[in-house]
Order: sequence, then structure tokens, then C-alpha cells
Amino acid sequence: MRKILLFMLFIASIGYSQQFKYNEEGVINQEVIREVPYSINEIEQRVSNWVQFNYKNPNLVTTGNVENEFLRFNGMVDYGVENVGMGVLAPFKLFYTFRTDFKDGKYKLTLEQANFTYDSNGVISKQKVKGGRKLKDAYAKFYDNVIIDLNSIEKSLFDYVSGNKELTSDDW
Repeated sequence: MRKILLFMLFIASIGYSQQFKYNEEGVINQEVIREVPYSINEIEQRVSNWVQFNYKNPNLVTTGNVENEFLRFNGMVDYGVENVGMGVLAPFKLFYTFRTDFKDGKYKLTLEQANFTYDSNGVISKQKVKGGRKLKDAYAKFYDNVIIDLNSIEKSLFDYVSGNKELTSDDW
């Protein structure tokens, strides 16, 4: 918990004000809007380049693309196998879908879907929890990681689209 608090304070201190987070009812805010110094065509091209660079099969993860309007892409984060209690081991995965809408000088990244699953048969996404019920403690620790991962994706996209960082692969 301290690591997450320190992470959030660090992010706030560098002016990274927009990010994905969830409230007490478990609802994840749906969008982050970023201003960048580029035209609509340049923003679209930079987002497309980022997807091409960061995903193993970019043609498969790109699920929608309308020129000068939006680009939609999917992804998955694998959290490995965890003990969920009473000797039960289950693999946890996050499946997400982002949609990026373009305008001159800005883009909007919308989280359309974020399903956190275990054992490939049950969705336990905080977005899907009805009536603000508390989740089991065995699952709760993963939600902070989910938010950190969603924000990491958003930050990586923003860094490239804004021109703060170039796409490089130094780990070959």
C-alpha cells in the first residue's frame, strides 16, 4: 500500500494530473484527454506508430480505425498464477480495450473495457461489481496493479505522442 501511495505522490509531483483510477464503488474513470502540439493527422500517425511498436501483432490488436477520427486497440496483461485461498491457484489476466479519438492539438484515450479475469472463466472486474460491494481480499490486491498498468500504458502513449520520448528498442 505504501508503494502505491508513493507512486501516486510521485506522479502528482511531476504534473501528471490525468490518470485512470477507481472510486469506492469500483468504477474506473473512462477517459483521459491530452493536449499535444500536433495536427489531427500527425496525432493519428503517432498513435498508430506507438501501437505498431508496442504490440507483438499490431494488426490483430487494432480492432477499429477510422481515419482522422479514432483508433481502437486491445491488449492483455498476465499477472501469473496466484493463491486465491484454500489451496486454489488461479491465473490472473487483465483484458483491456482502449479507443483513441483525435482532434487538432489533442486526443482522448477512452478505456472501453477492462476485464480482470481468473482461470479464464469468471470476470471479477471492479467495473462489473454491482452496488459497490467489497471484493474479496484475495482479489483486491490486484486492482492497484491493474490501475498502475493502465496508467503505464497511457503514460507511454502520451510520452510518445507528445514528442517527449522516441520509440527505441535498446534491449536487443
